Amino acid sequence: SFSHLSKRYSRELNNIKALHAFNRSYGVHETFFFGMRNGLNLSYHWKEAEPFIRYLLQEKVLVGLHGMAYDSLDLLKEEAARLKSFLPENYPLGIRNHYLRRNERTLDIMDEAGFLFDSTIYQQVEPYRNGKMWEIPIGVMDAGFLSPLKNNLDKLKRKSIGLIEKSAGNSFFVINFHDIYFSDGYPDFKEWY
Repeated sequence: SFSHLSKRYSRELNNIKALHAFNRSYGVHETFFFGMRNGLNLSYHWKEAEPFIRYLLQEKVLVGLHGMAYDSLDLLKEEAARLKSFLPENYPLGIRNHYLRRNERTLDIMDEAGFLFDSTIYQQVEPYRNGKMWEIPIGVMDAGFLSPLKNNLDKLKRKSIGLIEKSAGNSFFVINFHDIYFSDGYPDFKEWY
C-alpha cells in the first residue's frame, strides 16, 4: 500500500537500535557489519557509523566490517583500519562482504588481512577454516529470499523453518538481515524476521 511505501523514505535511514532491542528480547546473538567505503548503494560516509558502533559496543554487541574490497588486500586493510579506529585494541574482527561479493581469492585475502571470521558464503554447511579465519556461512538472507513488493509470508516462514531444521546439527545458523528492513516501510520483511 502507499502508506508503507511512504514509510520507506522516512528521515530515519537505519533501524539499528530497534533491531538490537528486538534481538535482545529474543536472546539472539547478533553481529552488525558496517561499511567503511562507499559504492554499490552504500552511501553513508564511514565516519557516520561511529555513534552506532559505540552504541553497540556499549551494548556488548559484536561489530564487524561490511567489506567492499573483496579483491584487493590493500583496500581491504584500509577498510579494516578505518573500522579498527572505532574499536578497542585487539578486538576480534569479522567481515561480511557487501552483496556477498567474492572471487577465488577473496577468502585468502580476508585471511591475510587478519580477520577472525567471515560470513560471506551463502550455504547451509558447518563453519570451516580458511587458513586462520573461520568461514561461518549464511543460512538465509533477506535480500533475494523476500520480494520488496509482495510475499506469501506463510510459505516463506515454512521455507525458513525448513532451512533451520536442515541445519539443526550445525554450530550456527546465520540470518543475514539488513536493519533498513526492520521498519513499517517493509512490513513483510519485518514480520518474516
